[in-house]
Amino acid sequence: MTDYKKLGMPLPNEIAAEDIPLTLQFVEKINEKCREVGHQQLALFLQGPVACGKTATLRNLNKIAKFADKEIIFLNAKVFAKDYGNPIPMMNNEGEWILSPVIDKQLANRQKNGIVVADECDRIDDVHLQVMLENTVDQADNTSTVVFMGNGKFSQGTCRVPQNFLTRCASFIVWDENPTQWEIQNGVDNLFFDLRKKIGRPDAYYACQRPIATALQKRSCFWAAKAYDVVSENKEFYPVFSGMLHALFEEQTANAVDVRFELKRMNLPSLNELAEGDARTANDPQTMQAHIDMLIDTATCEFDWKIIVDYSRRQPFAELRKALEERAIKAGYATAV
Repeated sequence: MTDYKKLGMPLPNEIAAEDIPLTLQFVEKINEKCREVGHQQLALFLQGPVACGKTATLRNLNKIAKFADKEIIFLNAKVFAKDYGNPIPMMNNEGEWILSPVIDKQLANRQKNGIVVADECDRIDDVHLQVMLENTVDQADNTSTVVFMGNGKFSQGTCRVPQNFLTRCASFIVWDENPTQWEIQNGVDNLFFDLRKKIGRPDAYYACQRPIATALQKRSCFWAAKAYDVVSENKEFYPVFSGMLHALFEEQTANAVDVRFELKRMNLPSLNELAEGDARTANDPQTMQAHIDMLIDTATCEFDWKIIVDYSRRQPFAELRKALEERAIKAGYATAV
């Protein structure tokens, strides 16, 4: 795993505040495909320090043409948990006393295809966070795009959110060393931007919770597949596609999925297609190596390995070919070399 902190590098699921609207549109498109087949919808989880721009960006969404007519509901998770998460005694139609949660009328009566923003989600306990999920993204008839926000390790008083919450979200960390539009418009001196880059990202940045789908969980796989479909239909979202994968999966899995989607996009041949004489070939060693790794994942016999070794000989990448032959011998397929 890459030691991002040691290298002073951004995490792969980092976005700037200015990227939030496009990412939000991307999630809306993914959720349209979710609703077509009745699948669990995807929420956004944005973590970042106070004044990083996440709240201001969302409050100004209606100024962007594509969001101009959308209803945007803002909730404070702490207030919601206090007022609506605690059940109260009520009498049902049979005259029995039961415990029933109070309903947020604004949330219950929200318009279709709107946006629900819930802030301070990492400042409430798991029980109340579950109530928040049940009243938003987990509702069967939900058509709203749900955005959860928190400060993560950037602020005191926050807590770790549970796994069942993270597996419903694409998790991003909002951070940008470059000046934001707000800072430019309000005349913040350039010396602060130079200092920001020199000081680098704080320790809290690397301590923020990240995606945990180390196994290829069904939900994350479905969302990733639909994200690829959206990008295939609309190239506008291609710049945020890789970030979305890293918001759904942990690093190693995301990298593997990203490579395979890229090969699919580049239309390189499968093992069966190579066996049938497909002449398509990767043109650089990095792409060919990635392609070969994918082919090996599907290889089941000596014949498959021979096809892969023969494929590696189409280009003059001697080091790559030698490494592949060593892998074949180590796997017990020396006669394929």
